[in-house]
Amino acid sequence: MAIKFMLSVVMGLPIATLTLRHFMTLPFGPHLDALCPGYKGTDLTGIVSIDNLLCKVINIFTHAINDPLGNIISWLLLGLFASVLAIWAIEGSRVKANALLGAVALWGMAANLFTVSALIFALWIPMYYFCYGDNNSNIPDYSIKSARATAILIAVLAGFVIPSMVMLLAGEPFSHTQTVAITLWQFAPLVVAPIYLFSTSTFACMEEPMESRINYQAQQKRRVADQKSAVETVHLVLGVMNAICYYVLLFRAGGRGLLNVETFVDLWTLYRDKLTAMSIEQTGFISASNFFLVDLVICWAGCAFWSLLESGFSGLLVLVVGSIFTGPGGGVSLYAAYRESYVQDNDRLVVKSE
Repeated sequence: MAIKFMLSVVMGLPIATLTLRHFMTLPFGPHLDALCPGYKGTDLTGIVSIDNLLCKVINIFTHAINDPLGNIISWLLLGLFASVLAIWAIEGSRVKANALLGAVALWGMAANLFTVSALIFALWIPMYYFCYGDNNSNIPDYSIKSARATAILIAVLAGFVIPSMVMLLAGEPFSHTQTVAITLWQFAPLVVAPIYLFSTSTFACMEEPMESRINYQAQQKRRVADQKSAVETVHLVLGVMNAICYYVLLFRAGGRGLLNVETFVDLWTLYRDKLTAMSIEQTGFISASNFFLVDLVICWAGCAFWSLLESGFSGLLVLVVGSIFTGPGGGVSLYAAYRESYVQDNDRLVVKSE
């Protein structure tokens, strides 16, 4: 059995379990249990079990998004989720990927249901190493069509990034418009996969054909170079978008007096004993914002753990430094681009004769 698979299970399951336990014990939980379904106009389907679940999810999202600090965290979390979703789609589309690793819609919906932080530690990283094993030096295993990589970028932008922006910007706080936008966003991962699956052939038709005069070895090297460039483009585009968002948020947080360590420590610790006799709404804002903050940090830590397993301390350093200067999502995307220069390195490619 692969060592990295065993290590990812031993490390991932306890972290995921503790993370989920934290979410389940947040102070807002008992209030939602008592008030749902129907709290703040969330009785959308008329089916009690579904409305009960939607009520809890929507109220966590609305309270986080409509809180000044929670809103900033929401943008960072969804930016990171976009980077992670692109990685899942890319790694699930390579030659060696199995059907489960390639089921991006399933992974995305599971992340929405169980949180992306718990999922990446408990399931995705172990599944990745169950599929690929310890050795990431065999270039043919990491082959992916350039057209598929381009299609994934378009799919993530159209199917996830734009819906996320609509959700964060749509409607007045706690309005019906905002409620509907949050509800529809929960199904965004179901849209991403069909977009890139059906558009891959379109982008393949747009590629320049390989020149017949080039020998077989040169053709293979050019193919790998094109694939590497296409995947790097996916990650770099998302990295730049995350970086722009990151600096806008830093400016906004600074203007609101939120850009200090104490603010985030207080939120992380749920303000300990600093606040007493809070209303349901105050409890909701703090709990929901803490939920998103913990999800953000643990998801980023999961990506950092993967980078350490994949590329050692040099990969971890790229991710950490990148995150400092471009935000958590930007750092993860920059690492993914950096990693691609190894897994599809033309200098290491050995081409067998036809």
